Amino acid sequence: MKNLKSIKLKSVSQNLGFLKTLCLSAAIAIASINSAEAQIPANAVAADPSAKSVTQVPLSSVIIGDAVLKFKFTNENSSTNNTGQIPAGSVRLTISFPGNFYYLSPNDIPKFIIEDADPNPFGTVHLVNNALILENEIIDLLLNVRATSTTSSAGAVTFNSDRTTPIRVANLSTANDNSTSSFTTQVVLPVSLVDFKAEQQGCSAMVSWKTNSEVNVKNYTVQASTDNGFSFTEAGVKAALNNSRENTYLLNLTMDGASTYFYRLKITDNDGQIKYSDIFKLKSTCGKAGGINVFPSPATSIINLSVTDPAMINKRVAIIDVAGRIYQSFNLTSNYKMVSVENLPKGIYILRFENGQSTKFVKL
Repeated sequence: MKNLKSIKLKSVSQNLGFLKTLCLSAAIAIASINSAEAQIPANAVAADPSAKSVTQVPLSSVIIGDAVLKFKFTNENSSTNNTGQIPAGSVRLTISFPGNFYYLSPNDIPKFIIEDADPNPFGTVHLVNNALILENEIIDLLLNVRATSTTSSAGAVTFNSDRTTPIRVANLSTANDNSTSSFTTQVVLPVSLVDFKAEQQGCSAMVSWKTNSEVNVKNYTVQASTDNGFSFTEAGVKAALNNSRENTYLLNLTMDGASTYFYRLKITDNDGQIKYSDIFKLKSTCGKAGGINVFPSPATSIINLSVTDPAMINKRVAIIDVAGRIYQSFNLTSNYKMVSVENLPKGIYILRFENGQSTKFVKL
């Protein structure tokens, strides 16, 4: 009987030891769970970051040149006790671009920063929140983009939201974690050229052009030809103003004595694409009559006299009327001289050099 009681007591003791061990294991497990829960941001357990939509500003499905896209991000939750707030550094947004337009730069991205970006066709941009996002808060993120396609084409941009760490949240729905929108890029001339021409001014050509719309233009290069347009060389460059107003450009180019000049405008955009204007033909009188040129004609008070032939320099020049009367004379000491004709009566006059060469002008 004594042995039987001893055996029963020993069994009870063993069972109590097992229960103690079981309780200890449960306590450790609970502590472990509590410890894991402690790693979750306390005010993010009900957060639901969502990528809602992608639209263009202003609203359009066609991207022409540079544009602004709006990525609407929301923290969707029904919490009223601040358990749905998203701490800084908890959400990463991924935006994937197609081949016909690409990320250019941030426009306005409140509460987010660019983590990394590939500004090329098929590139990807990552943004991370750097500020607390409140419950039910809506944030519009604006990015500048640029069309790259040389033909009209369509492409889809994908907008994705995810958590930067695998935290456990009450709302596990992923229905709004992705958004995709398609946009068509439209080919447009980088500039609307209103006018392109050249006018002779003495032994120079004043080349001018007007635009009323410039998109993504880098510069304008005036090219000149003296072989009937078979070959062109660069004559001058002007940087583009790039705005939608009417712009006027002027470029003064020296003519070297050829009888005819051909000018065209080379238009280069920021993507390296090149287009050309129509060719403008200008007949030159510079170099004729022994290289003598006078302008303006008619004149009111001043004429500009220029010569291209060095043999004409240091020669005596007389201003005479059609009856042969001399009104004025002077020495031409360089290839250019400004001459006052303000006191001459109205009429036709001849500039006669001592070597017998001459040219006419009109006085008003």
